Amino acid sequence: MKYNPAAGNGNCNSTLSDYSTRDYLELRGRVLQELRHSEIDQIGIELFRAYEEGRKVYLLGNGGSASLASHFACDLAKGTVTARNVTISLC
Repeated sequence: MKYNPAAGNGNCNSTLSDYSTRDYLELRGRVLQELRHSEIDQIGIELFRAYEEGRKVYLLGNGGSASLASHFACDLAKGTVTARNVTISLC
């Protein structure tokens, strides 16, 4: 049995040529449909509120998550050239 990420069968004996772009996009489409969009919207609202109120946002990570936290801190700071630093990445 070949690994099928869409089926989640857990067998990792596949090669790149076993899957098409269509398989990849179909899987991503199913994942996107399952996201709780209202919760993601609320995160954006809270981040913007923190910015408006001059609060700090702390992002934490360990290992690969530290890289994501650092990258997200940079993304949040883009276009916010001010005297204050509103994002802090603790890696």
